[in-house]
Amino acid sequence: MTDESAFVFEEALELNTLADLEGILGFEPTASRRDAAAADTAPDASSYELMLQVGAGAMGEVFLARDRALLRRVAYKRLLSEVNVNAEVLGRFVREVQITAQLEHPNVVPVYSLEKTSDGWAYAMKLVFGKTLKELIQTARSAWEQGHEPEESLRLPALLDHFLKVCDALSFAHDRGVLHRDLKPANIMVGGYGEVYVMDWGIARVMGQADLDGTVELNLPDTGDEEVFEATRMGQILGTPRYLSPEQAAGKNDQLDGRSDLFALGLILYELTLLKPAYHASKLTELLKKVLKAEKAPPKALHPRQPLPRELLAIITKATARRREDRYARVQDLAADIRRYLRGEAVLAQPDTPLQAGQRWLLKHLAASVLVILGTLFSLGALTTWTLWQQQQTQTRLFVQTRQLQKLQAQVASRAQEINSGLLALHAPLRALEAEAAARLQSSQVSTQPVFAPAAFATPGREPADYAYYPRYARFLSLSAPVLQAPPASDTALQALAGLTPVLARQFRQLLPPEQQSAYAQVMAEEGLPLVWAQIATAQGALLTYPGQTGFDESFDPRQQAWYQQALSSQQPQWSSPYIDPLGQGLLLALSLPIQAADPAQPPLGVVALELSIQYLIDTWLFLELPGVQQHYLLNAKGEIVVRSSDRDRLYGLRFGQVQAGQTIDTPLFDQPRVLTELQTGRSGYLRLQRNGIPVWLAFYRLEALGWYYLVEVEERAFLAAAD
Repeated sequence: MTDESAFVFEEALELNTLADLEGILGFEPTASRRDAAAADTAPDASSYELMLQVGAGAMGEVFLARDRALLRRVAYKRLLSEVNVNAEVLGRFVREVQITAQLEHPNVVPVYSLEKTSDGWAYAMKLVFGKTLKELIQTARSAWEQGHEPEESLRLPALLDHFLKVCDALSFAHDRGVLHRDLKPANIMVGGYGEVYVMDWGIARVMGQADLDGTVELNLPDTGDEEVFEATRMGQILGTPRYLSPEQAAGKNDQLDGRSDLFALGLILYELTLLKPAYHASKLTELLKKVLKAEKAPPKALHPRQPLPRELLAIITKATARRREDRYARVQDLAADIRRYLRGEAVLAQPDTPLQAGQRWLLKHLAASVLVILGTLFSLGALTTWTLWQQQQTQTRLFVQTRQLQKLQAQVASRAQEINSGLLALHAPLRALEAEAAARLQSSQVSTQPVFAPAAFATPGREPADYAYYPRYARFLSLSAPVLQAPPASDTALQALAGLTPVLARQFRQLLPPEQQSAYAQVMAEEGLPLVWAQIATAQGALLTYPGQTGFDESFDPRQQAWYQQALSSQQPQWSSPYIDPLGQGLLLALSLPIQAADPAQPPLGVVALELSIQYLIDTWLFLELPGVQQHYLLNAKGEIVVRSSDRDRLYGLRFGQVQAGQTIDTPLFDQPRVLTELQTGRSGYLRLQRNGIPVWLAFYRLEALGWYYLVEVEERAFLAAAD
């Protein structure tokens, strides 16, 4: 199994119709009402207290609200009363919520809940304190128009960093089969700590599923008003006129693919590079004609000192080509070309000419070029030559240091995004198991699956038919049956948990790419998966462990384990501290989630946990092909060391009884106070420090999905020497 496929888990989005959703919530379907107001059986009280209206549109309004139960502030989006009885509008609204909620990505705004009250349908989402990308672009433009360079956070490199996070979100959405169709700077939020969220999935479409296009008309007047150009349009032509792709402007909604969103990303890239929109027109019809032909305004700087890199202009040209075939094939390819530009490499959109390649080579080998020049000048005088050499050496060192730091930052950021996406991908199987466990534990239907207790695995002739030795685990396992054990009073819970057997095997198998799923048993025997065990424990102490084996001793109580206790503190997935596996698989991390009862007032029914091998995590992610790298770390929000790359050499006496089974490993505080101070700000960056008298660089990047940090320590001399 390759590293790239280590955390593949693709699950199709599930969308309920409005009628289905109303049935689930116990309301009369909208389409069947004669008198909508009289038939509405929704509760009067919302779960949220509305505090302040912060926005409004043709269909809905947005409030700053307060969650009555959790006492947190949220953004609360509610349909206007005049459209609350329109089944088509409601259907699109529900689809927006469902799509956004299922796109669990660090750069997609999280949805908290969907509700219906006497005021109509509404949903709550994360409240983002910050500005839109449109506002940042306007502020940067204003600075150049006033004759000075914008502050660092508004310069092109910072804006490109935000843009790459948008690309990551859209790449994730496209992999899930979702098109946004309304990308624009006003729909991208940048928080105060550099977090980026793609907002407003109101006209998003799931490829391969029936759409609502054309059922709701929101047409715009044919004027030259900027608000008209940047307002979302619905009807045959969907989206915002200024950011449409040519095929989207032509109304070919059923033919759109990811390259339509990619075109819009190219227009946004144009705008954050030149700080002005790509299209200008006096009327809406004139604007749409330009969009259909992809006739963008020629690039022109606002100020003589404003940078307009030719590589970026070439990337924009390719991303916004009129023909889809001439654009990048995927959003990942667009992002990769931007990262090449940031690393100072040639971009695929415009390969270097021989002269440009030579110039780029000279920049990368500046020290050698300087020595040639100095040799030529030597005859002019030793003193002059020595002075020039000193100056050039200083410039060379500064140049090399800057370029190497850019390379370090780029690789740390790229690896952090991989870690972030990989760990986030485990949320889907965890939630699927929690939903199945909740249904089984509350169902009156008796499962017909056999129950295999620890004694059955230990008794020849009573074990499951596939019980065999797995070298990767160094023990006998069954992939067809979990082991179930419980106090005597929990026998009914065991029978209910046994019904999860096929679900467990399916979830583990789906961690493999499709072409390897038929070889599931062989992979488990030879290579293993990132997940080692799945644990499902009930509030009464019943326990299911998959894959099946001889289980724990009789004194083992899952409710006393750290992963169980930690899960009860939140309704969201929680990562544990590292601990030693009682079943002998080394150091583990657990991702756990409480099993919710149908009645929210009741306590959790138990906890579901997926246990991840830290050895696998280290081998898969905690490395960079850079000289001078001393150590990799994963730090939690407190700055404590959760994992370090040197942990691969720490045995902890596993399988030999020198430590207590299930023991939680200490998470010491990182030993550099300056780093801890930086982490508290929520920013990513780098620091130069002295460790034992040796200069080192520490590059760190925030993992948005966890609130953790990925940190790499590099010894300066070896790192810079490799650039010569």
